[in-house]
Amino acid sequence: MSTRGFGADSTHVSASFYSLDGGDRIHFRSDTLRVQNVVAKGVSGQSAVFFARVPLDSAAVAGGLRVRLPVPTLGAVPQSEFTVFSMARGGSASVTLRSGQDLVLPIIRGSSGTLPAPEYEHWNVSFYRGGKGTSISGTGPIPSPVVVPWVLIPKEGSDTMKVLVSSDRQFRFDAPPASPRLVTNIRADALLEWSVQLVP
Repeated sequence: MSTRGFGADSTHVSASFYSLDGGDRIHFRSDTLRVQNVVAKGVSGQSAVFFARVPLDSAAVAGGLRVRLPVPTLGAVPQSEFTVFSMARGGSASVTLRSGQDLVLPIIRGSSGTLPAPEYEHWNVSFYRGGKGTSISGTGPIPSPVVVPWVLIPKEGSDTMKVLVSSDRQFRFDAPPASPRLVTNIRADALLEWSVQLVP
C-alpha cells in the first residue's frame, strides 16, 4: 500500500498480482480495488497492478483504511478484505522552530491492522528551505517522534521550511490453494506535510 497523490496527508494503496511461472494473463472475477469509498481499476497481463489514491482524512486515521482486493479467477487471496492503519500526524501541520533547536515532529505510527506484519518498511524525511533541501531516511518503522537535528537544517533561504514525511510498507500474501504460483503484494504508503516557521 502507499499513500500518495493528493499532496499533503494522503494515501496510495496498491495491489499487484503476478505469476511465478510467467504463464497466461491473470484474469479476475472482480476486477476492482476498493479503498474506503474509492474504486480503482487495474492494468492486467502476465502481472496485474491496481492502485487507489485517497486523502488521509480523520476517518481514515481513526478507523483505518478499509481495503477490498480484486478476486483472481485462480482463487481469492487469503485476506481479500482487511483494514490497515496509516501513519498520522500527532499535532498541528504548522510549527515554529527557534534557531539552534532540533525539529521534533510528533508522529503516530501506522499499524498492520488485520494484516500480518509488513515484509518491508521504509521512511523518509525531506526538508526544503527556499531552493535548498536535504533528507534523512531509514528502514524499519518510522521513528516516533521524528527528530531532525539542527545541524542538518539549511541555514540560508526563506523563513519558512516545508517538511515532507513519508512511510512506505509492503505486505506479501501467500498464494491461494487453487493457484500456488500466484503472488500478491500490497503496498501501503503515507505522506504528511508540515510548514515550519523559523525564528531567531
